[in-house]
Amino acid sequence: MMDKISALLPKVLNKRGLRREADASLVVYAANAWLHANHAPEEAIATTYARGELTIAVQNAIAGQECYALHDDLLLALQNKFPVLPIQRIRIHRSKEPMVT
Repeated sequence: MMDKISALLPKVLNKRGLRREADASLVVYAANAWLHANHAPEEAIATTYARGELTIAVQNAIAGQECYALHDDLLLALQNKFPVLPIQRIRIHRSKEPMVT
């Protein structure tokens, strides 16, 4: 009997040691989609997820304040979407480098 790809993919990722990176990419992707759908500042970009912490980069203090206002809702949405991942906090980081979307 053939397994579905949705069942095979986690096995392959675990075997190759890539599960953590794949999970992190999925969390960052979902966070960026949520930010876009919930009218976060355009320059706010989720950049990394590691050790239970999602980092969102912004270019200015105003964007940071706007993201902070969405913080609790985003955290809850991610925790509900990925119940097996330890998404514990969101860090909003002011980046001096121009963002690429």
